[in-house]
Amino acid sequence: MSIKKSSVYLSVLFILAVLGISCVVRFIDYIDPRGLIPIEDFRQNVPFSPGGSVSLRNFSGIIEILGWDRNEVEVYAEEMIPRSKEVNVRFLGSRNDATKIDLQRYTDKNITISTKSSSEEGENSIVDYYIKTPRFINLNGIIAREGEIFIADLYGSASVKLSQGDIQVDNFSGSLDASVQTGSIQVSLYDERQEDLVTLKSDQGDITLYIQESIDANINAVFPRGEIDSEFDLGEQKKENEIDLKLGKGGASIYITALNGNIELKVIKSDEKNA
Repeated sequence: MSIKKSSVYLSVLFILAVLGISCVVRFIDYIDPRGLIPIEDFRQNVPFSPGGSVSLRNFSGIIEILGWDRNEVEVYAEEMIPRSKEVNVRFLGSRNDATKIDLQRYTDKNITISTKSSSEEGENSIVDYYIKTPRFINLNGIIAREGEIFIADLYGSASVKLSQGDIQVDNFSGSLDASVQTGSIQVSLYDERQEDLVTLKSDQGDITLYIQESIDANINAVFPRGEIDSEFDLGEQKKENEIDLKLGKGGASIYITALNGNIELKVIKSDEKNA
């Protein structure tokens, strides 16, 4: 440890002793690319039946939801704070923000998770969630103000709403409603059925959709101030900045709206799912 760092740590400890503050001091070497450090974590596993409903409300942070082959939901969360530029310590027991993780299990098919903060708007609340669920799931409201949302290896239904950040949904099958005010959306869909409804919307940002070349779907894409790049043949379109496309026999309904951004339609080759 350098002389400069040693003097800083000793100064902090001395101040705490003088003020009579009872807390735990822990030295941290970890820092993520956002310039944040974890100060508290939460972990809970609960029994859960496939096909059940999970909802999550968060202020700011990463949300990752992955499918696995277990009849339970695992929730791991980390509360994050900006790392001090001068002091590389954290204080437990002397915090005033009172950020908490609230998990409610109503039945083995209904779980709600939310970030609670002493501030109504949660200005200082940053929580990263890493969740695993059965692959067959209904995500009834994954909502956040700011951050990154990543969902993968699931089928069923999902509703995802984000104010600022990026949404990525990979290897998903079923109905999906994903919207972001400022940010991008990237989705890859597999095995869509006739009754599935997919709605993707970005107010400020691009949307990229990967779909199988053998899909049966009807696609409507609107891009008032942008462009569309498609690996599918669009044929002749009657409207400017809007396309209607029937793939295969038609079937699943897909609506894409990029109000101030571009749209890309990409083909998933038949062998890519098992790659």
